[in-house]
Order: sequence, then C-alpha cells, then structure tokens
Amino acid sequence: MSEGALRGAPAARALSVKLAIILVTGAVFLIPLELIRGVILERAERAREVTAQIADKWAEPQVLRGPFLLLPAERVDPANPRLPPKRRSIVLLPEDFVAAVDVVTETRSRGIFDAEIYTAQIRLSGRFDKGLLDAGLLDGDWRPRWDQAVLALGLSDLRGLQEDLALTWDDASLAAEAGVPGDALTLGGLHWPVTAFAGRQEHAFELVMSLRGSSAFSLLPAGRQNDLRIAGNWPAPSFGGVTLPRRQEVSDAGFAASWKV
Repeated sequence: MSEGALRGAPAARALSVKLAIILVTGAVFLIPLELIRGVILERAERAREVTAQIADKWAEPQVLRGPFLLLPAERVDPANPRLPPKRRSIVLLPEDFVAAVDVVTETRSRGIFDAEIYTAQIRLSGRFDKGLLDAGLLDGDWRPRWDQAVLALGLSDLRGLQEDLALTWDDASLAAEAGVPGDALTLGGLHWPVTAFAGRQEHAFELVMSLRGSSAFSLLPAGRQNDLRIAGNWPAPSFGGVTLPRRQEVSDAGFAASWKV
C-alpha cells in the first residue's frame, strides 16, 4: 500500500465521523423543534375554537348582499288559457347604490387568546329605475305584478341585527319581514313587501341598521354604479375582495377606505 493511501484512510475516517456527528446533532435538534411545532399547532387550533365560541355568542363574520328588487311576473298560455299562469321573478339591481359603514371594533379575551368583534352602523341608499324593464326584461306576454314586488337584503347572520329595520321607500316607512321569498335569490336575510313602478319611473330607498359581527365584514357592490365607504377604529385592516379601495387611509387611530365600482 502506498504512503498516499495510508494518509487518505485516516482522513476519510475523520470525515465520516464529522458527518455522523452533524447528522446526530441535527436529529437531536429536530426533536425540540417538532415539540415546538406541536405546541404552535395546538395553540392555533385553540385560538380558532375561542374565536368560534365568541362569534357564536356575538355574531359570525357578516356578508351583506343587496338590496335587490324582486319583481314577480306571470304569463297566461294562449293555447291553454284555463291553466294556471306561468310565473317568473326578475331581479333588478339599483341604478345607483351608496353604502356608508362605520365599524367600532372590540377585543374579547378568553385565557391567553383574543378575538375581534365589531358593531357596524350601516346606511344603504340608492334608486331603482324602470328603464331596465322597458329595455326588454319583460318581453312577450309577461305581465308584471307591481303589487307583489319585494325588496330583498341578503345577510349572513341575522343574530347580529340590533333593532327592527325600517325601510324608507320613497316617502313611506316599511317594516321588515324575515327571509328572502322565492327561488330567484338563494339568500338568507330580510325582505320588505313594496309596490313598484305603479305609475312611477323610479323609486328611492334608504336603510339604516346596526349590525354585530366578528373577524370580517364583506359588502357586495349591488348597483350599476356603486359608491362605497367603510371606516373604523381598527388600526391594521386587511382589504380583500376582487377590488382594492380607490382611496385608503390607515393610522393608529383607525382606517377609512372608499370604492367606486
């Protein structure tokens, strides 16, 4: 055996020993890391449970959809006039829609875990225009039932409502009823029976409510033209959805954001 081979054998053994030490040391360090990971996952799951428990006693994250105008229509079959008329529902969006939301956020604690809840003061207003119907939504022999129209508002958790909702429809004040009738909109929420477009070209509405929720608040731009504003005292908001705010201001005192959609 050559002198170089004799010198190389101890060097190879030394390298193998170093690699073995590194592997063993790494394995030893993985044990506390895995223990810490388990604690983190357990804490995260417990935090979600606490948030869900607090939301169950306050209100879930709120998603506000609408309002929409549901207009029933019926048509008699000329070939069988004695049969009951066929029925359909037309869903009209507001021509203009304005929403102003002021959110007051609180932190509720249970043990070492915190959950965010809020109370939102909401004002919705806008107008519906009969021009869409005149443009062909009621073609053929369909006859609209102006007296059976319904203004519908989708709301994800009705428990968050703090008071009865009075709708201002033109110059009249109307009381809310639970649920969204019919199958044109698969929503849970509220509705108001109204008389629509009977001798009028448009209707103005305004709705004011106090709404509780937790974690998140979502608002659907329901109109053809939408002017939306949300402000609150939360200093670190996260803006989601498919459209970012046109303007936003965030400070330690809170935030203000607006959308034009």
